[in-house]
Amino acid sequence: MQSDNLRQKLKQDFPQMPPEIHNIIGQEVNRQLTSSPRRSSAKQRLLFFILAAALLLGTVAFAGLQFYQLYVENEGTYGRKIHVEGNVGRDEADSSEASDTTNSGAAGTSDAGRTDTNGSGATDTDGARSWLQFHYIPEGMGLDYNGFKLHFADSSWAISVFQIPLEADTSTESLVLSENYVTFSEELEIGNHQAVYLTLQNTSDTPTGLSENSAPGARQKIYMLCPEAETVLEAVASPEVSKDELIKVLENIELTATHKSPADQNTADETGISLIEAAVNLFKALLPEPESKDSPVQTSFTAEEIAQMPSTGEPVSVPCGADTANRQNDVTNDITAEVIRVQVADDLSLLEVPAYIPSWWSDVTDENGKLKPNEISYIRRGDGVRTLDEVLKTEFIPQKLVFVTVAYTNTGSETLKNICFFITPCAIAEKNGSYSLYTDSTELRSDLYNHRATPGNTATENSGGQNDAAAGNSGGLTCDYSHFTGAASFSMPYFAPHGGTQRHGGNYITELKPQETIFIHAAAIINADELPYLFLNLNAVTGNDYYETFSQRYVDIRSDISFSQ
Repeated sequence: MQSDNLRQKLKQDFPQMPPEIHNIIGQEVNRQLTSSPRRSSAKQRLLFFILAAALLLGTVAFAGLQFYQLYVENEGTYGRKIHVEGNVGRDEADSSEASDTTNSGAAGTSDAGRTDTNGSGATDTDGARSWLQFHYIPEGMGLDYNGFKLHFADSSWAISVFQIPLEADTSTESLVLSENYVTFSEELEIGNHQAVYLTLQNTSDTPTGLSENSAPGARQKIYMLCPEAETVLEAVASPEVSKDELIKVLENIELTATHKSPADQNTADETGISLIEAAVNLFKALLPEPESKDSPVQTSFTAEEIAQMPSTGEPVSVPCGADTANRQNDVTNDITAEVIRVQVADDLSLLEVPAYIPSWWSDVTDENGKLKPNEISYIRRGDGVRTLDEVLKTEFIPQKLVFVTVAYTNTGSETLKNICFFITPCAIAEKNGSYSLYTDSTELRSDLYNHRATPGNTATENSGGQNDAAAGNSGGLTCDYSHFTGAASFSMPYFAPHGGTQRHGGNYITELKPQETIFIHAAAIINADELPYLFLNLNAVTGNDYYETFSQRYVDIRSDISFSQ
């Protein structure tokens, strides 16, 4: 009864299959049923099921029926190419059909029952792609608001599912997906869908070997072919998710129709760019480039320039975003900032407002309340195809809390409101005969390691006391990047008090009357051996006119750190 209802529904929705195609499919199904038993591949079985289903139903919009198959090609030792080929099995059908119609003289019969496509894999009357619903969510996980991600009970990321639409055309190869840094791959069948399971090397902060949609930290994924929706699903999972759970999630995913936006429907030129996008690009090209009033940010300094930088106790004029009497979101030059005090601690006891402590600092201390050491790995990058990334050395560096007090004063004659401030750690260290600016701790670590690994160089200063010269340990090899598990970074996520209105973030001073001063406390966690290079940047405005050299406000706090340790 159910098959009769399905057959009736298809007769209403789709035109009749051409008899020539029906005969071809029937011959192929009969051949596979009567041939001697042999082991067949997943893609061969899938193709047989598609053909048999088409014969059983006896009706189909044949031009819209796309046969796809997925297979994996090894590239080197650690590279994989996932191929999705379209129109599999169609060439023989099309050529046989053309031959039959030519011999019979029935011109145009081969087009009977076909529905024109719009070149995007969906029929003109369809105009839809497919998206998904989760019918199985593992225990302890929940669905994100965006509808395609699952998270653990603590809100940490678990699984993401993305779709890669297949563009239906007459070409043999519709899609090739490349993955590098693959340590294991396996072809699977998931609910009668072809799929490939991959594990990926996971040593870098950046998504090495992962697609741009993949979440950082992922080391396993599955590509699953969904020919009925002309889509490949890409499921990326955190290391905490088991392979079996990931497969079960995909077994219980339902693809549901979502309509294209109007910009996608018959509004693209031959390059695939929508007319609206083309118009925007044209206007952008016609507009003149904004003139910059200053040069890019200076990243290299002489010893004389560093000596002239202000230190603790010296007021510095700081351009700040603020609401002035003229307008909201204005820029004022009436604010001075002065670093009053710098303290260094090995715990979080200096933080007086627990509510302002960032959530990712929740596990940075041990059972005695002391900051845990930071585990740092120095890594030489492989090409992801013939070689993997190689960890040259791993070491443990003590972490320190750097707590600063900065006084902000309104030196002008009008009251300022919602004043934005930034207090950002950075490092300036000697490199190649000059002094280089580091705004990222990982860059500094790599250069410090490479300095030690170079023959003839000795170990750098080490306030943590746990570093050795790397030469000998790494055979003199230099690293390409470093990776660590601790909370240390060149940012100050703790600051107090919080100000501003609801439309602002917490790093705002609600109001400063003329000549009034407010004290801001801020804190960062820094690797102990980076403290001898630490500066603060008090720049609070970005943009063409302000994110440049003249607006940077570097304060040298190195002597205060040495004194407070």
